[in-house]
Amino acid sequence: MTYDPSIAWAVLTAKTPTSGRTERDAWRYILDATESYPTGVYQPPLKAPRYSEKPKPLGGLQWEYETPGDATTLPTALSIACGAESGRLVFTGDPAADTAALAGVLLMPALKSALLASWGWSAGGANGFLHYFARAFTRIGWTIDPIASGSICKALILRHKRRAIWLTDAQEMIGGQALTLDQFTDEYAPRSVNAAGSSQRLAEALGAYQRQTLGMFGVALHATIGAAALRAASCYVPDDKWVWRPNPLMVAMNRTAHGFRGGYSYAQAYDGPAYQADISKAYTSALVGDIPHRSALVPAGLRWQGEPGIYLCRVSGFGKLPIYIAPWRGKAEGFMPEYWSGGRALAVLSSTEYPGIRALGYTVEQLGGYVHISTWTLAPFAQRIAEICAAHGRGSAHERTAKVIGNAVYGKFAQRPDHEDVRYSAASPGGEWFPMIDQRGNEVPDLWTSRTVTHRPGQHVDAAATITGRVRSWLYTALADTLDAGGQIVHADTDGFLSTIDPSAYLDTTADKLGAWRVGAEPDRAIVWGRKAYAFGDEVRTAGFSGLTPADGAVLAAGGTVETYYNTKPAPWKPGAGIVQTKRLAKATA
Repeated sequence: MTYDPSIAWAVLTAKTPTSGRTERDAWRYILDATESYPTGVYQPPLKAPRYSEKPKPLGGLQWEYETPGDATTLPTALSIACGAESGRLVFTGDPAADTAALAGVLLMPALKSALLASWGWSAGGANGFLHYFARAFTRIGWTIDPIASGSICKALILRHKRRAIWLTDAQEMIGGQALTLDQFTDEYAPRSVNAAGSSQRLAEALGAYQRQTLGMFGVALHATIGAAALRAASCYVPDDKWVWRPNPLMVAMNRTAHGFRGGYSYAQAYDGPAYQADISKAYTSALVGDIPHRSALVPAGLRWQGEPGIYLCRVSGFGKLPIYIAPWRGKAEGFMPEYWSGGRALAVLSSTEYPGIRALGYTVEQLGGYVHISTWTLAPFAQRIAEICAAHGRGSAHERTAKVIGNAVYGKFAQRPDHEDVRYSAASPGGEWFPMIDQRGNEVPDLWTSRTVTHRPGQHVDAAATITGRVRSWLYTALADTLDAGGQIVHADTDGFLSTIDPSAYLDTTADKLGAWRVGAEPDRAIVWGRKAYAFGDEVRTAGFSGLTPADGAVLAAGGTVETYYNTKPAPWKPGAGIVQTKRLAKATA
């Protein structure tokens, strides 16, 4: 079944005072994109699960490397523990022999369908595994499915006949909490007789962590925290509110026209005292509000002004700060996300974003789109998280777990149905799998790719757009209030900002309230040299760079440059290639 846009075109281009040619061109561009989101593939609805979850066997892995702590070097040994089984495998350096020995361990009955986790493995260990073992594994009848986000391989599914074993990262399973391996095992397996950081103790700590999630939400651990979070949230979907996937035109409005966008970022070069403010559990608190359930297509007209929904809008004026929208740039370019400083533009926006945009001094006018005729909410889920945090206190293990589970739900809503799968296999997997071709046009041995559309119950981009719009609106409003009070915003990012005045008087700072603002009691030194690139006190936040210090930040903020280095590991199908060290120059972008 394909989507017929003729009815939508008739509705959206109905004769109204606001339906001009530019709007018609924009709508045609969006309507043409609906073909990319087919309706002929069944997607089960998001609904409350009928049965309790059966946990998978949990195991701990401890990889040892030629250079301790460097997962880009050759692994020399592996310790493994799962249930009553444990042992240590020493590698010889012969890929075929080492792979055969490792495969023999993975075929143990106790590891069937197991989740085997290493600490910090996705930071390099997963790529190292692919580099040293992938081809040899495929030669003995295994297939390997990487699960990646961008350039980060979060997990691997190793398949042999009817057996599937997950190799994953313990930090991905618990949401990347700011703990070291020893801190995690000491907190969750404090009375263990095994050494801190060992595979046995890691397995025990993951078991204790899983008992915590089962007790709080009835949810077992998955390969990533996002999968566990969606399962937890779905337990709170009302029985009469099955949530089916959005209409293809709604998806196109949010994907092709970028009604769904990421967070906000703003920066200006600065070195001086500042206050830090951030929203407590922003994306969890955004689940309390209305979430789209059923939507109806409506034309432009005064009747729909102010009704919640997702619309093509006309944005105009010049505001206090740039806003993050995707203006229509004509048929050739389409909708292009940018930090927009003012003028007149067409953009697809969720109505949740209007208050913040208007607070910054812009005008928003609806020109037609989807009105939400019924909604649902995850308020009970958010309330459960608030209760856990209040009962156990800020910084506690339970509070950290509840926080990451709440924040991860939005990410699952935003997950794309269309993606590229990669598989390592000696023989063709069949179906729609094709050989991987590198940039020079050469076929990559044992590597297959498939462009697939996988519809899952949690993929609701209209919900993601509503939630991100709500959080951006809260941030915009806080920035506007601080600017109106005479302050200067030197950095803003998603759910927090740095300002030159104490913004407490203009924000809701109710203690322990979900979605309230937290503001530091005293100013500290802030050094800003770009978006997502700043230091506050001793803490340094950078995107794309590591190892920078506040002193480096001061150099950058003053207009200087700083040399950094990173290692590039060769591809798994090039076993003879060495690691390449690349120099990068960091410089100010604000």
